Amino acid sequence: MEQGRIRIEILDSAAAIAAIGCGYVFLSCLGSTIYFTSQKLRLNTERKSKQTLISIFGEQPAFVWILKNDVEIQIPFEAMQAGDIIVVNAGEPVPADGIIIYGNASIDQHVLTGESVYIEKNIGDPVFASTIIISGRVHIQVEKAGQETVAAKISTILRDTADFTASVESLGQEIADNSVLPTFAISAAGFPLVGVHGAVALLSSDFFDTMRIAAPLSMMNFLNIASNQGILIKDGRSLQILPTIDTVVFDKTGTLTSEQPYISKIYASTDLQRKRF
Repeated sequence: MEQGRIRIEILDSAAAIAAIGCGYVFLSCLGSTIYFTSQKLRLNTERKSKQTLISIFGEQPAFVWILKNDVEIQIPFEAMQAGDIIVVNAGEPVPADGIIIYGNASIDQHVLTGESVYIEKNIGDPVFASTIIISGRVHIQVEKAGQETVAAKISTILRDTADFTASVESLGQEIADNSVLPTFAISAAGFPLVGVHGAVALLSSDFFDTMRIAAPLSMMNFLNIASNQGILIKDGRSLQILPTIDTVVFDKTGTLTSEQPYISKIYASTDLQRKRF
């Protein structure tokens, strides 16, 4: 009992005791073993999925190269601070947010913007942590490092979004708890009709119990799939209300345009006929 409510664990215990009382000792033990094994697998899967989700923006190099008195010096990533001039070569991730003060580069920043096209950056252009230098070599004056970068803030958002599965699990737990008394009632009503063995079977058939396991796991899985596709979900509740959404407003089109443009319609500005085009 908790806050005057019978929890699902009471039903599970009653079903196990009733099964043992009817002589189904092996089946009762087997069912309990399968249940607790699935719980352990669920917790491990959630932990790994959460780590994967957060690490998309959290991975950083152990060391960075800074330019000091025209000499490149390797320092630990944690020692980097605003004002430093870092050197980043092709194939390396940008370790901090800053401004290019020397060189130019082609940068893959799809993890931040979702755009598949590499962006050409020159002197004076901003660059962001967790993006990748595809070609070129640049010197970057650090403006934000560590937890102050855009990527770190996105990682924090993802961590909060991943924690939203706890509220989903609570909702599943509440639904499962609310099913306890109806399940007891159905089992009691079925006893005169199907006998003691049938009543025990009805007592063990609480399908709502699976919701507290499947709901948070499926939510974490969807968040993980979305992040791997470059989709950042800032609030997990948006997935819950998705079936009721009928309008979506996009504030930019760079992530929606096709890599291969095509002509859909021509508007002639002169007397020339469209067919001539």
